Amino acid sequence: MTADPIHKLKPDLSFEIALWDQGIDRVAGVDEAGRGALAGPVCSAVVILPADASVVSQLDGVRDSKMMTPSQRTYWAEVIQDVAIGFGVSLLRRRLTGSGSSGRHSWQPSGRCSSCPNFRTT
Repeated sequence: MTADPIHKLKPDLSFEIALWDQGIDRVAGVDEAGRGALAGPVCSAVVILPADASVVSQLDGVRDSKMMTPSQRTYWAEVIQDVAIGFGVSLLRRRLTGSGSSGRHSWQPSGRCSSCPNFRTT
């Protein structure tokens, strides 16, 4: 019998707990959403949770955002921000500077991330 795909995506914080047990209490979880480095734009986020295993129960219900409804994403964005000791969200767009063969691409901040509208800016 195969595992339920939704259940497989349930975060368990086992990686973080193992580091917390070693005395590493600031573990940053980082993720991105977007079309990739070549297509851009890219929204990235970072969250640092308190080094306390009880946070698992506070976040029970968090799943991959693609598996959640908009109202679930709104709810869990608020919970994550309230539980976190730090977080940040950034939107970067790839821009061409120069022209012709001398043109170079660079990443530049581009305001609020439309794929992460529920996160407050820090």
